[in-house]
Amino acid sequence: MSLELKKQNLETERQVCARSAQVNLQADAMLSGAGRDSVEILMEDACAHITKAEVHGGRISVDGVVICQAAYRQDGSEIIRAVEARVQLQHIFEDESVHAGMRAEVTACVTHVESGYLNGRILFRLTVELRCDVLQTVSHEVICRIEGEDGIQEDRREIGSMRCAAEATAKVSLSETLALPKDLDTQATLLDFAVASVERAERDLGGVMVSGHVNVEVMITGKLSGKPVAMVRYPLPFSKLVEMPEWLTENVQAYASVDGIRSALVESSVPGEAGLEVNADITVRVCAVQKQRLEYIADAYSVGATDIAIEKQCLRLTQEVRHDTVETTFRGTLLIPDGMPAVSSVLAARARPSAVA
Repeated sequence: MSLELKKQNLETERQVCARSAQVNLQADAMLSGAGRDSVEILMEDACAHITKAEVHGGRISVDGVVICQAAYRQDGSEIIRAVEARVQLQHIFEDESVHAGMRAEVTACVTHVESGYLNGRILFRLTVELRCDVLQTVSHEVICRIEGEDGIQEDRREIGSMRCAAEATAKVSLSETLALPKDLDTQATLLDFAVASVERAERDLGGVMVSGHVNVEVMITGKLSGKPVAMVRYPLPFSKLVEMPEWLTENVQAYASVDGIRSALVESSVPGEAGLEVNADITVRVCAVQKQRLEYIADAYSVGATDIAIEKQCLRLTQEVRHDTVETTFRGTLLIPDGMPAVSSVLAARARPSAVA
């Protein structure tokens, strides 16, 4: 009898390349009615969103948008205003090991933003850090049985792998009106901040139901003595069904990102109180994870008349992906330059964390 090998295909996902880059950008916004007046910039911030990432032969193209905003005071006035500017984000990673059909995961984080006033415009200078991971699904043949000869002794073991089998996205628009206390005497909205977090992702009829919150912060200006601005914080809940074939919904990972945030003052249903309308646009992404386990022959030898020679090969597999959420507190000190007026209270502060692996 002839020796026969029974094989099975084992699919796994491997990292082809991991690249990072810093992109320097500039944006500007025109101030209405500003000419030679002095403009004092009180606070600036920026956020970056990736809109598209495509893998081509030898390169990865990334497109996105960066939204900048600043609060300022003009010509010594007590009135605080705000302005917003947008700039397109484009970058290309060069890598000969990638080709079309691979999957790219790209994240963007604004690590530095500063602003200045020049000739009726506020100029923003930004540094955006991009991180790109390119992944490829690879199929391997694994020997599971040896047939056709007697006296073959086998060392059987179990092996497992996981990979992203499919992805699906859905857009969600959220809107809610909040009642602001009368004592705030709110005059206008200034800056908007938002971060999305996923709390649950469960199989549902027709796909995966993803739920969580968009934590919104809005800076408003009023007429309180000694406190010209205040921060309003509110969690916007969301729940969205992301359509996906039922056979793919056994193991899923869900993510949410904020595409845009807008706020405006409206009439409140409560007499004497102002209404704050908050609108948020988010993208929910679901990744279907396919896990595969099989029994394979790790080693074999013959005790019969037929000798066999075993050649082993190393196989790198992705067996598990874990996401940890860590919260930490920090304390910092800001030195005030000489000659500046004394500070009696802090009205608003923003922290911009960045992780270095």
